[in-house]
Amino acid sequence: MKFYNRTKEIAILQEKKKQAYEDHSMFTVITGRRRIGKTSLILKALENETVIYLFAGRNNEADLCNLYTKEIEQQLRIFVPPMNKFSDIFQFLLEQGTKMKFSIVIDEFQEFININPSVYSDIQNYWDRYKNKTHINFVVSGSVYSLITKMTIC
Repeated sequence: MKFYNRTKEIAILQEKKKQAYEDHSMFTVITGRRRIGKTSLILKALENETVIYLFAGRNNEADLCNLYTKEIEQQLRIFVPPMNKFSDIFQFLLEQGTKMKFSIVIDEFQEFININPSVYSDIQNYWDRYKNKTHINFVVSGSVYSLITKMTIC
């Protein structure tokens, strides 16, 4: 995909990744209408990096967690024990972030409201506990602006 006039946005995402890897974890939220290229922009900015891409599809939580553990194993090249709750996966990823640097991208982040609404408070809890001792570039994207804003503003 060719990008037009997106050098500024790509540079911002790359700078946030650099800060996360050098200082401490960073959390970035990208919102916009459906089908405008949010995912492509994020993946372009993070190409040639270790990226754990998690799509929040409308599956049950256990099925998503099964898919997520496979993605984590493939990208980080480590064993991931079976987990049925996203909060366990997120905590596991943050623990790995104390030892290695990588990016986590959660696409369609707002869909967790349909899967397990407690995910947002679990993420906030673990993020607050780990963000200053990890080196993770955490990016979420979604197309429902009001919902994303409600979930991410503390």
